[in-house]
Amino acid sequence: MAGGDPDPGTKAVVIPQLYSARAAEWATPLLLANTAAPDRWLASGHWDDYDPADGVFRLMQFGTANASLLAGLDAALDFYLHVGPERIERRVIGLADKLRNGLKEIKKASISSPTHPALASAIVTYGVAGVTGAELMDELWKRKKFRVRSQGGQLVRQSVHYYNSPEEIEGTLEVVKSLAAGQGGH
Repeated sequence: MAGGDPDPGTKAVVIPQLYSARAAEWATPLLLANTAAPDRWLASGHWDDYDPADGVFRLMQFGTANASLLAGLDAALDFYLHVGPERIERRVIGLADKLRNGLKEIKKASISSPTHPALASAIVTYGVAGVTGAELMDELWKRKKFRVRSQGGQLVRQSVHYYNSPEEIEGTLEVVKSLAAGQGGH
């Protein structure tokens, strides 16, 4: 990284940003009490042998590396940076908007998550009058193999992802329409 500041979209910048906020949770060494000297604490080797200029990297004593996991993270970050965060956001918000707009057309369906564009995300929480959240969750799995999560008694939470297709949103709406029309499996 000699020769100036790194590009803000590179892994060298993105990874520390991802972890620095939670570094104390994931990278702090396990502390063990030293019974011979109760006023001292011990941790993994050389836990206090760091250069303060290392910043958050001093906490990266995480034991034996999981090479396949790190390779997967590297590939995922490459993909994310190649596609671009703006393009991914447009895709998932577009799919979630398709789901929200379709639900608004179903008389017995109700949306509990924000629908205003400034507040809406790729997570849509909704329900169908007369159908429990657990029943809706089970029917989406049984009929389409779509996994949503029941929320409270009457709702489900569906998270739309970059890899979802418009056809999957249409499949969700098909099941919701069927349940709203009383053609449920309950």
